Amino acid sequence: MSFPIDVILRLFGRLTRVQVALHERLHGSEISSADRPARMMRNGRPVDQDFRRWHKLYYRCESEDVEGDRLLAPRLKSLDISVNWSKYSKPWDVVVGYPNAGIALFFVFDVWQDLPTDRTSQQREAIKVHNFRPVHAPCDDNYSHSEIAVFKDGTRVAKKGGVGERAKKEWRQIMSDRSLVLRKPKARV
Repeated sequence: MSFPIDVILRLFGRLTRVQVALHERLHGSEISSADRPARMMRNGRPVDQDFRRWHKLYYRCESEDVEGDRLLAPRLKSLDISVNWSKYSKPWDVVVGYPNAGIALFFVFDVWQDLPTDRTSQQREAIKVHNFRPVHAPCDDNYSHSEIAVFKDGTRVAKKGGVGERAKKEWRQIMSDRSLVLRKPKARV
């Protein structure tokens, strides 16, 4: 009997949750201290766009963003979402300097979506597609920094309102359904 790849990857996502909990238990508040580990520094390394479907993307979240073990769809942005790429990062790197923040996980194969733009019944033109993709956008103090970008007709959408409401709503719901909260954020007081 063979298992679909997404089932296997989700299992690895749950194992990552255990890894985060174990790291936090062993290292305490170090998980969110302001000191960045050396692996986070860019140090002249080039941009790398070689994302694999099984790579993980770590997302920093707040208590208002989470319900149970997943992110709330209306709280997700749909343009240039900031994440850390597992190829160059540990899950806890995304909360360095944010001691109360939580950590959520997306897989690249979940993020990689092609969704139709809005269209009325009056339009006769071909349906255009929004392409949601991870893009490596390293910072000097966070080499793993990436963004979930949107492309339309091969051009990156760079402004608010550039993503159709239908695609935005559908993408947010997909990400909410497929997200996994690895570490719950602490409630603000």
